[in-house]
Amino acid sequence: MIKEKSANNSKRVVIGKSLVRREYLNELKKAWRGQRLVLFLGAGVSAPYGLANWTDLVLDLLLNESEKFEQFWPHYRKALALWMTDYFDFSPLALARVVKYKLRRSAESISSDQQRRDFLSLVHESLYSTFNENPTGTTALRTIAKMVAKSERSRNGRRIQAVFTANFDNVLEMELEKVGVPIRPIYDGRRQTENELRVVHVHGYLPRNGEIPNVDLVFTEDEYHRLSYSAFHWALSEIISSLRNYTVLFVGLSMSDPNLRRLLDASYTPSQRPAHFLLRRDYDLPPAARHRAIRIVNEYAEEQARRANLEMKTKSDVSRAIDVMLKQAHQYDRELFKDMGLGTIWVNEFDDIPKILTEITNTR
Repeated sequence: MIKEKSANNSKRVVIGKSLVRREYLNELKKAWRGQRLVLFLGAGVSAPYGLANWTDLVLDLLLNESEKFEQFWPHYRKALALWMTDYFDFSPLALARVVKYKLRRSAESISSDQQRRDFLSLVHESLYSTFNENPTGTTALRTIAKMVAKSERSRNGRRIQAVFTANFDNVLEMELEKVGVPIRPIYDGRRQTENELRVVHVHGYLPRNGEIPNVDLVFTEDEYHRLSYSAFHWALSEIISSLRNYTVLFVGLSMSDPNLRRLLDASYTPSQRPAHFLLRRDYDLPPAARHRAIRIVNEYAEEQARRANLEMKTKSDVSRAIDVMLKQAHQYDRELFKDMGLGTIWVNEFDDIPKILTEITNTR
């Protein structure tokens, strides 16, 4: 059940604890009814299943590759690596390239094909090392699987035309199998003629069980560059086609990928109405994160206050200032995404994402 609410002179609806623009919700419903909805999924949808995110994958491979880290306490190794990347501003993208370079150097005596297979096996092992097949609660992927099942069984034709994912894992395929939906994972440029729903893995594919496909992953900096600069890469062609011809809903993405933003810019025709939509967690800080933010802000301000002989502000003062900055960050993101043709649907809790997805298919 959703409730209507008037805010800022526009109609909004309350879904869970989130306030959603009815205009955006109606556009997604229209795309669902008109059989022109496409989903694009990011790492956020896989998080409840305990899968390592991309940064964790890079750091795990880095820690396991170098003997130098063995001198540290096992439960401190990841913490030290995280501190190093944060404090010295090491890019995980660059570190991934270092990892693959060192692995390639250590295996110069074997063929490039075997090097690729060994690397895929290492990433696979790290990716699923903490996998939880049955997380509690309603996950976004379970809800998406139900949406797809409803789409595939529609008498009027398929409502969701494709699902794109930036993730290597096949958790979505596993959830789709549970609801009896036949799908075809796409992870290379081979021509597809079957009519099964396409789940397009634009950065590569590492299924949990069975044989690992012997294809390259977009994992390192140089591989990412090749994808970005290629005019005819199969994945870019697929994405551009969907951005130009369908309504795309992005779920679980930070939208920080410059390549994806480039494609959005390339396909965007300026207008008053957004062409695509993004489900995004609103800027909010839980108590522990707020206390940490206050401490960090005070640490930054302390030297300036001492130099100017000014008094330090109270925690309450800093907390109120942080709230102002959070609202400003919300506005910056909203305007940034609008400039790329994206309408932002803000969610206050991740648990609201499945509720919003379910409401899109409600055509009453």
